[in-house]
Amino acid sequence: MHKIILAASFTIFLASCKDSPSMIDYSEISDPIKRVRAAYQVDRLLAANTIRLEEDLRENESNFEYSSDFQEMTSRRRHHIVDLKNGSASSESLREISRTYHHGRQIIKDGRSWTIIYPTSSYQERGEADVLSLYGPFARASGALLAVWLDKAADSARLEGKEMWFGEQHDKVTFDFPNSSPLTILVQENTGYISKLSRQVGDIRVSYTFNYHELQNGIPIAREHSGYVNSERRYFSFNRNIILDDADDNNAFELESGLYLEPERVDQSAMTAEAVTDTIFQVGQNRTYTSFIKTQSGLVAFGVGAGFADRLKAYRDASNDTSPLAYAIAPSLHRARIMGAGEAAATGATLLVTPDAEARIASALDEAAKIKSISAPVTIDTLTIYNLETSNAAENLVVYNSADRTLIQSSHYSIPFVEAPILNELNAEGLRQRISELGLTPTHIVDTESKRIESWDVFETVVDSFDFKKCYWERKICEGWG
Repeated sequence: MHKIILAASFTIFLASCKDSPSMIDYSEISDPIKRVRAAYQVDRLLAANTIRLEEDLRENESNFEYSSDFQEMTSRRRHHIVDLKNGSASSESLREISRTYHHGRQIIKDGRSWTIIYPTSSYQERGEADVLSLYGPFARASGALLAVWLDKAADSARLEGKEMWFGEQHDKVTFDFPNSSPLTILVQENTGYISKLSRQVGDIRVSYTFNYHELQNGIPIAREHSGYVNSERRYFSFNRNIILDDADDNNAFELESGLYLEPERVDQSAMTAEAVTDTIFQVGQNRTYTSFIKTQSGLVAFGVGAGFADRLKAYRDASNDTSPLAYAIAPSLHRARIMGAGEAAATGATLLVTPDAEARIASALDEAAKIKSISAPVTIDTLTIYNLETSNAAENLVVYNSADRTLIQSSHYSIPFVEAPILNELNAEGLRQRISELGLTPTHIVDTESKRIESWDVFETVVDSFDFKKCYWERKICEGWG
């Protein structure tokens, strides 16, 4: 290992050349840290009031699946803005998941943090925060910000030899980064550009690649960037831009006027089992709930997320109901919705599932498990189970209980606030449309992510007020989106 020491004379040399990066012959700079420092013009980055990194992404989102045989890469746009001198950061995200748009931003300033949810014009106060909790992840995804941190960590950097990468010779350098295992980068010999970063996180190897560099106002930017966990690519980023001291970023670390503090959330931290109607108990915690419904045909459970056995026990303790569990309903094929299916099957209950989830669930269970897929409506006493296509998934099971005219569903409309609903945009509109087509007249709606029950009239009022925009508040990130 060799210690790499930055020479003060080189800083003077760089300052004299900072406005003319093309004048530097990077291949003549043998020290890779100095080569990186020159290529990325670290002095200019450190002197900037704001640095904005823009990118479009495609992400491999395992939680958002729309059929059993196709994994969709969801679309996202991100703008990261950082003020290195004052330790402030803003990270804004706009993405589409199955025609539903999610737009938010996180700010860290003066050691405090806020999260903005633009579709609801609300914000959350997050309290004390270290800027590196926000800045760190996207710093590792930017060659320019890696160059800044390499400069800070120069005294501890270690030169570990040479390595070929995509047919080009690179210097291999390892250095320390806060709140992270050490980072190892590959530095191009001819240009000083960073081609790859890797770090070990337990047994997992996390890697980032940086390709197709171009100069933007003298600062290199990798127009294509990908993130990997071991050998699996989790996302790729393109259309990347880096902008220094843009006037649009003058208020990057402030809350916009017109936002309101998010309403109080229902405390869902503890396991609860509560009767929400004469026949329905809502049981769960932390956005994973099961509706237990008493029928003459036996006990029916809607929702088989992880921890199902604990929720069944909590139900029995609260209700003193010892009747056998006859049916357990998995509303869709999403992994988060079926992780407790094995626990439900172990009780002897018949699992009611969507056809596109049947093979996935069956492959994880014992051959003796009873599984029935539902395409056409199925009636169990006062319950009717429907399979509906909505924007949430191609196949969803919902339950209509004619005894109390309650609709039980998953993830189309959540109710996590004490006095207000949450907007789920097209998911909620799609559900209402399907229910209207069926001629059903519910009075209340229940969700597998909330312990509250909501009036159907309130649900319809909120859906009617939806502003189906692809972007909100006319933020810069919205330009050209969709």
